[in-house]
Formats: sequence, C-alpha cells, structure tokens
Amino acid sequence: MLFHAIIENLNVNDITGFFVLLFFCTAHMVIGIGVGWVLAWLLKAKSNMKKLIMTAVAFEDTTAIPLVVVPVLKHDSITSSIHDFGKHAEEYVLIFTVFIIVYKWTVAYAMMEKDPIEASAIEMMDEPINTEKEVEPGKGGVWWKIKKIMNPPTYAALVAIPLALIPGIDKWVFHYVLKGNIYAAIAMLGGTAGPVIDVILGSNLSHGYPKEADIPWRNIIGIIVAKQVVMPIIGLGIIGGFYNLGWCDVTMAVMCMVIYSGPTSQQVFMICVDHKNQVDNASKMYFAMYLFTAIPMSIWIIIILFLFLG
Repeated sequence: MLFHAIIENLNVNDITGFFVLLFFCTAHMVIGIGVGWVLAWLLKAKSNMKKLIMTAVAFEDTTAIPLVVVPVLKHDSITSSIHDFGKHAEEYVLIFTVFIIVYKWTVAYAMMEKDPIEASAIEMMDEPINTEKEVEPGKGGVWWKIKKIMNPPTYAALVAIPLALIPGIDKWVFHYVLKGNIYAAIAMLGGTAGPVIDVILGSNLSHGYPKEADIPWRNIIGIIVAKQVVMPIIGLGIIGGFYNLGWCDVTMAVMCMVIYSGPTSQQVFMICVDHKNQVDNASKMYFAMYLFTAIPMSIWIIIILFLFLG
C-alpha cells in the first residue's frame, strides 16, 4: 500500500512535504515524551510504569485507524472541493508511518528496556530463574537495531521513493509497462490493508485483557486523556500554525491532526513483549484505549473538519 501510494503521488517538485511530515512526527514524539513524564510524575509511577506511560503518550498509531478514515473522508461531500484528497491523504499517512516506525524501533525501544531493580513482582515470578541467561547473539548492536527498524513499510519506502523521484518512471513504467498485471496486483493488495488491520484489531480486543495486569485504572485514564486530549490540543497549535503560514496544505493538516488524535501505536506492545516489560499492563491499557477510542476520535474529527474545512 505504501509502495503504491508513493509511486502514484510523490512529486519531485514538492519534496518539502517530506520534511514537514518529519517535523510533525518528531514534534509529537518529543512533546509526547514530555507530557508522559509529567503524567508519570503526577501519578507517582515507578520506573517501568513510567516508561510505559511516556511511550504510550509519545508514539501514535498511523495504520489501524487513520488509513480507515481516509476512504471515509474522501467520499464525504465536505472534502469534494479538495483536488485528489484521497490520494494525497493516503500518501501523507503512509509516509508519516515510515518516520514513526524508525522512531519506535530506536527511541521507543530504548525507552522500554526493563529496569530490573523495579520490575514488578508478577513479572519476576513469571520469568524462570536462570543463572546462565542466554543472550541473543548481536542483540543491541547496530546491525540488530537496523533489522528491527526494517519493517515492511520501511522496505516499501526505500524502494518506492527513489523510483518515484526519477522523472517519468511512474508514468511510463508503472502506468504502461506494468499496468494491468504486476502493478495492478500491488495496488489491489494495498487496498486491502486497512480492512485487514481492523479485523485483526477487533479479534485482539475480543479476548479482553490479562487478569494479571496490575496497572491502576487511574493510570490508564491518564494515558488516554494525555494521548487523545492533550496531544491533539498541542497538535492543533503546531499544525494549525503551519497551515496558516502556508507551510502545509489542508489535506496534510487534516490527516496529521487525525494521527495526533489517535490512540497509541500497537507496535509499542510488540516492543513491550520483546523486552518482557509491562506486557500484561500494556494489554490492559490497549484494551481500554481501543475500546473507547471512537469517542474522542469522533469528536476530534468533527472539530478538525470544522476548523480546516468548515
């Protein structure tokens, strides 16, 4: 899906959009870490819980919900006046995804490393005592970190961006040589990504959360408020400022605000699993957040459309 969107939409004359998206992504992470730190301090959270709170606020989802919002908005009459809203909206979300993936598997991965001194009693009991602890060969090294970052969206971007920047290649190769076979199959396969992601998300929520989770509900409520109330308000100031200055178009402003108002990235849970840190607590947090995320997101989408398109 990312490969198809970049090939179709990336314009060599509008490369500045990449840097604007990178700034929005970086700003969310840096400010989110700060907001998460303040929240953890107010909740008097211990080290490992503090790491979960900060990471949950700082690293947003860019696939499960934003990609589903795109087809809904592009068929709405309120966006009908915007030329190629759907194509550009999808492009912005997917390019944003590449940036945040790199940050997740570098910054978030480093943040969620377990502090053994303050590991919860439950986690310590779950781990078998092993005096000869096996360490994955090369774990923590540069090459190991590169392999962690290299998820499918990153591979797609690395291949698609150079091809898209070659003048004429998108028109002559992908629209004429490969049209109707390989490229058509790629485009069709990419179009199924959004619905498939939501089916998987629904399946995961149907199992509930582990009973062993000991994260207080006040912590979960605090994370949800910080992630889906405080962060969008801050984002509105940043993105709205860029839009008023003419540094980003209305489609980018709308979609970046949708991302800012969304829940925590599901890849944060993968990082918790890899570190064996706060896994049960993260499951409980995700269950609550994704179960109720439709309420704050619906409100924010109404506000976003009113402010930018009303």
